[in-house]
Amino acid sequence: MIRKTIALSVYISLITGLVGAVDVNIPGAAHRIPINAYESYIHSDSSIKNIQEGALRDFQKSKEYDKTKQLYIDNGLNEKEAETVIRDSYVGPLNMYEGQTEIIDHSGKGIRFLVPYMSYYKVQENNITDKFTAYDIFSNDIMINLIVENKQNWQSSDYMGKSFDSITEDDLRKDYKRPINIKEFNSLSYKPEDIHGASFSYAGLIDSYWDSLYGKIKKNNKAQFYSNLNFAFDNDSTIRYHVGITEAKRDMGQVISPILVNYVLPSIKPLTDSNVYSHTTKIDGENFIYRILNDAKVSATLADFKSGLFYKSPSGITQTIFIDFIAKEGGTDSITLASFIDEVIMNAVQSPEGYVHFSKRIVWNDGIPGILVEQEKANKEGRMIFYIQDGTTALTSILSYNRNMSYTKEQLRNMLTDVKLVTIPEKFKGNVDLANIEDIVKKDLEK
Repeated sequence: MIRKTIALSVYISLITGLVGAVDVNIPGAAHRIPINAYESYIHSDSSIKNIQEGALRDFQKSKEYDKTKQLYIDNGLNEKEAETVIRDSYVGPLNMYEGQTEIIDHSGKGIRFLVPYMSYYKVQENNITDKFTAYDIFSNDIMINLIVENKQNWQSSDYMGKSFDSITEDDLRKDYKRPINIKEFNSLSYKPEDIHGASFSYAGLIDSYWDSLYGKIKKNNKAQFYSNLNFAFDNDSTIRYHVGITEAKRDMGQVISPILVNYVLPSIKPLTDSNVYSHTTKIDGENFIYRILNDAKVSATLADFKSGLFYKSPSGITQTIFIDFIAKEGGTDSITLASFIDEVIMNAVQSPEGYVHFSKRIVWNDGIPGILVEQEKANKEGRMIFYIQDGTTALTSILSYNRNMSYTKEQLRNMLTDVKLVTIPEKFKGNVDLANIEDIVKKDLEK
């Protein structure tokens, strides 16, 4: 399908300028890091590199390697190109180990934020009585956590009898002594001095404080470092959010994850920010609500697909929407993000234009997984491709840009990845495994 769409792409480009540093009164905020560094930052370390290279070596020795290479050759690649595709899928720019994760929830006015890891496994809990939804999304030794809570569960402007803007470390240490928290953290061994936190101020957020806890799992003595941001948006009085990262290690002297402070916090935005330049729409009878630019007009329909539209704005940006049935041989329960990436890599290898930049992120919309891939040439022309499915049909949205546009690339990404399903299938309301790591995660949860 992607090959059909490439011919329709008209390339446009946007340049995102760097601005000031993160301005927040939380320990570890680094003034040398630009406030928009989160847009492209990807966290990498030697353990991830070792996993990538080891996985490639193992695959090259397996019986599946020759079969996979032949499959690519049958799809039009020569032998060298086929080997390049396989290598790139493990250690190249489009490998499935390094990238970002975007988390979007449409409750209230909605929230989005970025984490500089690829996260493939989601555990979701919905508590109807207390009106909260909790997402735990796993990536190697990292767990990303989002709790979306009805704000009425909290006293509107105070916590433990105090205003949110005057919470101290002592208050938080007292809070951990409450029976509910003693029970929640019963599996950990920790000391009061391992609990930190305080109120903080940040543009667009209210009732905000941070907290952290460093402890060790009693069963195996492994370290756990919890870092959390707790807040509401200043334009939404109904929802309160808790965004956190749990790590298996902590550097000496850290009282909160620097990634949470310097990269996740600046990326936290209400979904309504996109209303300035885009709006939501849908194709009649389909399950996907997606965004298009406010000045975009339909210029063609795509008869080759179940549903499809071609949008063009006066600025020259084009956006093509395809909605197509998922092939039965793939199984309606399969989530075919890996095969989607493979096809993108194949087209990149065969492309004569010479793309010099590739990036990708997993996107969780209300717990439903999708993937965004970006490709850009040296002259700053490029395209963004977003793919999401509901188990029966798949939506692919392709946006092409050039260097002369007034939009930022972040605005285009935010428009493209904000997709809401009219009806969420049951299979997406619980655990979702994109990388066959469920056994690993279960062992981790049982610790």
